[in-house]
Amino acid sequence: KMNLVNMAKSAKSLGSTPILMASSPAFASNEEGYYFHMWDVCMAVKMAADELKIPFIDNYHAFFDYMKRENVTLPDLVNTLHPTDLGYKVMFDNVMRNLYLSEIPSDYDTVTYKQ
Repeated sequence: KMNLVNMAKSAKSLGSTPILMASSPAFASNEEGYYFHMWDVCMAVKMAADELKIPFIDNYHAFFDYMKRENVTLPDLVNTLHPTDLGYKVMFDNVMRNLYLSEIPSDYDTVTYKQ
């Protein structure tokens, strides 16, 4: 948590407006052997954002909300650790909603990006 607080304070001191974001959940098998889990990470990020009074985007709980609402399971959204295409869409929609960007192009999932 302190690393996040220090990074956000540094960004604020440079004139930026930091936004902290929690990642998606992971399969329990990917969390074995660690003394913390993605839920713990989510809560640490939220606590840092609350402490600094900066925006927090919670993708962790957005996945569970989506699973309940759309009757899908975690494997539909996460390939054990990283999001699937649908998982990335859930994250994109959540970020856009949290940034109050209501004008999402209907074909955004077909956009290709040039490197």
